[in-house]
Amino acid sequence: MDIFHKNVNPIHQDIDFYAICGIGHGMSFADSSLKSDSKIGEIGLVPCAIGGTNISQWSQGESDTWNLEGANLYKSRLEKFFIDIRNDLNTPSLPIIQVALASKYGPYTEEIRQAQLGIPLQNVKIIDANGLKVGPDFVQLSTPSEVQLGQMLVKAFLEFGSDPAHNSLEELFDMQKRNRNVSLTY
Repeated sequence: MDIFHKNVNPIHQDIDFYAICGIGHGMSFADSSLKSDSKIGEIGLVPCAIGGTNISQWSQGESDTWNLEGANLYKSRLEKFFIDIRNDLNTPSLPIIQVALASKYGPYTEEIRQAQLGIPLQNVKIIDANGLKVGPDFVQLSTPSEVQLGQMLVKAFLEFGSDPAHNSLEELFDMQKRNRNVSLTY
């Protein structure tokens, strides 16, 4: 049984039903990835973030910019989050791409950004979204910036496959082919 359906924007609409959902970078990432490397085959996008969650629930960081304690704990929680995902998937070298905040949402934004930019784990690439245009809510990126971010993510994603030190991308593709429950996510 195929558990995926063809995604269209906004792909978060079914899970973040209390919000007005615009487009994100997921479709841009998926479309650009498939155009850039035909060996990829399928990309499963699994939207699972609901706006306004903090690091203890997710990894984006905007909610943590309002709380000094949360900002101080952010880096260790983010590292634990990545390690737990790798352990749960039994893939210790799973490639991870982290996007550092573009917004200037709360008073501890710079602390969160520095935590995101300073993750010391192997096979973690950081995309710095600073400078991308945010929308009228000062948090979410504008539509053109979401598309640009998707293309930045593709570049980082494809670098995992071109770097001999990152053979885990092939391992992930093989794992995805063997087990339909494992998907490339963002």
